Amino acid sequence: MLLHLYRMLRYLNLVSALLTKDSPLRHSLVIFSLLHGEMSALSQFLKSHFLRGTQTGQSLSNAAELIVYSLRMEALRALERELSSVSREREAPPIYAKIENSCGLLRNCYQNCILTLSQALDKSVEAKMIFPSMVAQLQEAQKLLQELWVLRQAIKDVLELKAGIDLNMIMDRLTRFRESSLRYLKYADWVDFEQFADAIVTATNQNELRTHSLEFVGYLETLIQEVSKRGAVQASATEPLLKL
Repeated sequence: MLLHLYRMLRYLNLVSALLTKDSPLRHSLVIFSLLHGEMSALSQFLKSHFLRGTQTGQSLSNAAELIVYSLRMEALRALERELSSVSREREAPPIYAKIENSCGLLRNCYQNCILTLSQALDKSVEAKMIFPSMVAQLQEAQKLLQELWVLRQAIKDVLELKAGIDLNMIMDRLTRFRESSLRYLKYADWVDFEQFADAIVTATNQNELRTHSLEFVGYLETLIQEVSKRGAVQASATEPLLKL
């Protein structure tokens, strides 16, 4: 898995080279097409070996699920939205912007996946150990991304309990997140987060609690995408981390 992710990062360096040399950028669409297939193949591998296997530990299973989710969302965002109109563009600036944005989104995605997997195997691993040039804000975004995913997964696990939703379990997870990673959220996100959380805490019955919990899970998934996007913006300002 790690070798596969690092190989995809090396493919992105080919795109970075085209961007810096002012080469014809439409040639990079072939590389992005290759990456699309690579991401799909890796996702299928993860699903078959880590999400369905009985021997996978919880930490690695959660990491695999986050990676599959990230690959799917970034493939949709970068490859199917950003790049879908490049072939129709006639002016150089919008072509350059779309290629550069897609490269940044995918680079950030692959780096986060590598960190997520590495930390699932060894919690002592830090971002700077693998990617020394990562800026502090990018490390914070990556940590926040993982913490949001853990919270989202915990709420989903509570929703699947046959005995009904245990509000105390949800409140415990919310408290842990507030004490560890809430400070990394932007103020506007902080306000929205608290509104969704308050709706859960003040629910008066199980149906209302389930409705608000499902809405909270949807909000967390949207927030995860936004945090990932912010990390990509920060990553685009760093030097390429792997040399050709």
